Amino acid sequence: MKFIYCLLGILLMGCATTPTQPTQFIGPHGNTAYAIECSQLPNCYAKLNNVCEGKTYTIIDTVTESVIFPRGYETAYIPYYTLIIECDD
Repeated sequence: MKFIYCLLGILLMGCATTPTQPTQFIGPHGNTAYAIECSQLPNCYAKLNNVCEGKTYTIIDTVTESVIFPRGYETAYIPYYTLIIECDD
């Protein structure tokens, strides 16, 4: 049974740290906007700088969630961030 919990925890932790591609859409000001997801906030900002190609940007919204997975008899919480940004032209 412990093996199953360990395996489940490893799989969920892998899902929480899997890099995702930014989702592109048109922002509220008519410019190109992106939803950037990551498990560590500094990684979000690194992706953000790459996506806007060094241009200035506006952070429209920030969402913080917690991914929960069992760890033995305890529960571990991993933060998961989504930054909604709009690149300035």
